[in-house]
Amino acid sequence: YDVGDRASFFAAAHRLLEHRMDRHLACEVPSVVSDAGAVPRLPVVLCGTKADSTEPGAVTRQEALDFAAQNGVQLALVTSAVTGEGVDAAFHALAVAVLGAAEEAEADKAAADTGSVKQWSLACLGTGSQMTDPQSPRRSAARGLVPPSPMVEVFHPGSESPYGSRPLSTCLELGLFHRALHVWIADFRTGAVLLRRFASGRSKYPGRWGPSCHTEVLSYSPADGVLALEPTAAAAARALREQLGHCQCSKLEHWFSSTNRDESCCELLDVFVLPLEDGGLL
Repeated sequence: YDVGDRASFFAAAHRLLEHRMDRHLACEVPSVVSDAGAVPRLPVVLCGTKADSTEPGAVTRQEALDFAAQNGVQLALVTSAVTGEGVDAAFHALAVAVLGAAEEAEADKAAADTGSVKQWSLACLGTGSQMTDPQSPRRSAARGLVPPSPMVEVFHPGSESPYGSRPLSTCLELGLFHRALHVWIADFRTGAVLLRRFASGRSKYPGRWGPSCHTEVLSYSPADGVLALEPTAAAAARALREQLGHCQCSKLEHWFSSTNRDESCCELLDVFVLPLEDGGLL
């Protein structure tokens, strides 16, 4: 779109919708498909031209960022052919988006334990958003099984909007930010907390002392293997159940979120607390 032409900015939403509709039609397949790889999602970067324009009523940076957030666009930037501003960044951003889409398709394929397919519709990203990118047919794990490496959502540094899903092993190898959580069991009367020492063969923090529970927020339902984001509270309850055998989580509270970087392990971390009362867990 032209930064100085608001009509062209508004038209960008219609062009994006047309491309995604075409993508949706191109990705429609019968319920039984071959073993061919999934079609990557449509990589999109919002690019404003003529950033040197001094026209009144120009599209603001915040409007472009809001558009990107509401429409699932990877990045919004501006360029100028006169000054050269942002030109290299625009091509680099699009190349990263293309590679990310291809990696996500490979991750979907790697997560497949069977040939079963879950069809996805053009769901909305959130309240007030435009139509999102149609997902390609995703193979789900066999019921009762999970992918060989946990699938987690990945994020750009400083962003809270995921751009895809990857196996946890890939995140640790490439240093990709992904969502994880801590659960701390605490006795508020004494200030004591329950620490846990991780196994020496663990992929994260081997042999170290850490929170009472630690796990990743999965991109699939642990119950049936269908690819769908796991709520963080459900992930915290799962961690307590699997790691400590505790199933009563009525007092589990989310306290804060932060980022955590330890060598190639990069996490967007949600921290939960479970209080001890009367000498036991509630």
